[in-house]
Amino acid sequence: MIAQWRQELRSILQGQSEKILLIVGPCSIHDTESALHYAEKLKELADTVGESFFIVMRAYLEKARTGNGWRGLLWDPELNGSGDCSKGIFLARQFLLKLVELGVPSGMEFVDPLASHFLSDLITWGCVGARSVQSPLHRYMTSGLPMPVGFKNRTDGNIEIAIQAAAVAKKPHTLLDINADGRLCLRHSSGNMFPHIVLRGSEKGENFSAASLQATRSMLDLFEMPPYLIVDTSHGNSGKDFRRQPHIFSALVEDIRKGTSPVRGIMMESFLEEGSIASQPISKTLRAHISITDPCLDFAQTAACIKKGHYSLAPPVHI
Repeated sequence: MIAQWRQELRSILQGQSEKILLIVGPCSIHDTESALHYAEKLKELADTVGESFFIVMRAYLEKARTGNGWRGLLWDPELNGSGDCSKGIFLARQFLLKLVELGVPSGMEFVDPLASHFLSDLITWGCVGARSVQSPLHRYMTSGLPMPVGFKNRTDGNIEIAIQAAAVAKKPHTLLDINADGRLCLRHSSGNMFPHIVLRGSEKGENFSAASLQATRSMLDLFEMPPYLIVDTSHGNSGKDFRRQPHIFSALVEDIRKGTSPVRGIMMESFLEEGSIASQPISKTLRAHISITDPCLDFAQTAACIKKGHYSLAPPVHI
């Protein structure tokens, strides 16, 4: 199933499929039970809009931090700083396997290159985030990953760095790594054939306008990279206002419908309840149905805007 999902994703990136890739889900996974409840609802939605969209659930199990903060379920499953990584790996794999059983493809950001060995076989779409995109180790890691991987532009808005990263990841590399026995080894990667760019805006503003997209396309041409583009409706593109995501989503879908956009995929931050409790101390007493990192749309708003996009993309019915 994962191999089929990856192939469908590749077809979308290459323009061989008319579907739009949607990467939708919570900013981070902190409670697997509530996340699975969300996945069940997302599966039902995906079946409804499947002619228009290929939906991948955001299953972010690691969180890159600018400063100190919770590093994600993989590293701190107890949410108390105890750092029980062994438990985190077990819970993460258990959760990803249950997503496969539900028929829900998953996508995640790879933060620690060594942790990728425990999770990459279950992931349909991968990402290198804005804080890791300049790291040579992440570029080499991506060159050996088996799924399409997106590189986000830096938080300051620099897109060229992301394109350089994708170009490096597309080539074979030799790197120090860990083998199946846990021993240090030399690994020879074959190159990732579908690295692409994820535009997430910046501290300076959005980068999904027609002019911004054209500038990115021109830069990709300069580096002889294919024009595979995904737009993140959150972060800098929304001005960090999660409620603006449906408006951005609708505008992107309309441009794609008109045939005037190079965008192949859209990312949204969404969970069961609206908002975030990131301002509160992280503890097990937090409500499980609301994000503990970035604020998210609730599921009702998410489903409404995706269904609206689906109906706008559907061919007219002639009577």
